[in-house]
Amino acid sequence: MGMKYNLKYTTGFTLIELLVVISIISLLSTVVISAMSSARNKGGDAAIKSTLNNIITQSLTLTILPGTVTAGACPLSGSDPFFTDSTVVRQIQSAQNLAKTTANCVASGGNWAISVPLNNPQNTGGVWCVDSDGHRGENTPTGYGFTGSACN
Repeated sequence: MGMKYNLKYTTGFTLIELLVVISIISLLSTVVISAMSSARNKGGDAAIKSTLNNIITQSLTLTILPGTVTAGACPLSGSDPFFTDSTVVRQIQSAQNLAKTTANCVASGGNWAISVPLNNPQNTGGVWCVDSDGHRGENTPTGYGFTGSACN
């Protein structure tokens, strides 16, 4: 004698249940991905700050002083002895690569300042600025983030 199966009461998940689970997983993954993006930007800013801070340390070991450099993009080649020092150039290029933009420099009378826009600034439009007086910090720029040859 054959057994009868009642197909009306089969086990498993309905299509609606599966779609709800998939949508919840999608929502959670979106939240995680956006949080990781913010963390990546903060990590990049920390690297920019560290790189520019190293220029202050490097400047203390140099016996050369910068000439006069008009405020604008850093002159990574040419005749200025400070901004063409190989270690200073590597630090500036590294900061530019991390920020995905151009670093700005100025020099006058032996003083200098360098600023780079941050990816995730605490202040709108913030830049990290270092100068020959040992200043290092985030500025909301007027111009390039420095006045004369010092950070704002």
